[in-house]
Amino acid sequence: MGYRNVVVSPVGTSLLGNFVGAARSGRCGYCLEVVERFEGLGIDGWARLGLDDERNRYPDGLLCGFVEGSDVVEALARFVEEWGARSCAEVSGIEAIRSMYSINPSETLVVLLPTKTCNSLLCSRAIERFLRARYVGVETVPLRYVGSEDDFDEFALEVLDKVVKRVKSERARGRRVFVNAAPGFKAEVSFLVLASILAGANAVVYIHEAFRVGVSLPIPPIAIDRNYLSRIAKAFSDRQCIDLGIAMQILSEEEIVEAIDRGILRKKHGEICIRNWIKYLLREVETGG
Repeated sequence: MGYRNVVVSPVGTSLLGNFVGAARSGRCGYCLEVVERFEGLGIDGWARLGLDDERNRYPDGLLCGFVEGSDVVEALARFVEEWGARSCAEVSGIEAIRSMYSINPSETLVVLLPTKTCNSLLCSRAIERFLRARYVGVETVPLRYVGSEDDFDEFALEVLDKVVKRVKSERARGRRVFVNAAPGFKAEVSFLVLASILAGANAVVYIHEAFRVGVSLPIPPIAIDRNYLSRIAKAFSDRQCIDLGIAMQILSEEEIVEAIDRGILRKKHGEICIRNWIKYLLREVETGG
């Protein structure tokens, strides 16, 4: 498969929300049939199901039963086909990137990043159907959902391992990489955007709420302070947590406070602990990965 461009897009649940909205407003008859059926199953508000809601929990949640080969996916895919960029933030952002940067779909690979929740995976499957008919290729890379601070550490690790490595690899091959920042949860997308910029993404596009068109977010030059990170690596070379006094033998108090403020370090049970994702980043920096 030959391609010159890569578009990376998180997958949220705006498709489900818009699908329900079209059903309730009388603009989509087949949408209403699906919505009423789900209400009969006790799945009302499917776009807003909590991450820990048992109906939304991957892979055994009730909603996950409709992800593969169901008429629900067919209805959602039909909705995306008919409504296009109005159907969801994913298609809206991807199409904005295509238009703004004049990229040829026949030379563009789309990488979808749903969370491992039933409603996000359901949306991803329908959106994938739409994109496969238009772009040279579509890949789906599920990421863990974030339900706690520890979950965010694991999410960050997955982004670094599955997304940042991919962005760097594509850029090394001379391909352009664009990030759709419109869909998904804001905290997760913010980290994804920052990590992608560090990895060399060419552009980040967001659909502005005020005028509903794509906006290219400015990308200032960002570099990793290798000296700063190497001293953090030295302090935590063989352990996850250390006593504050030991940390202050290598880092100044101001640097420790700054690292805690930035989420690189955190206080835990009276000790200073390094976050898992930064340990991964340190290894990447040291190996030039």
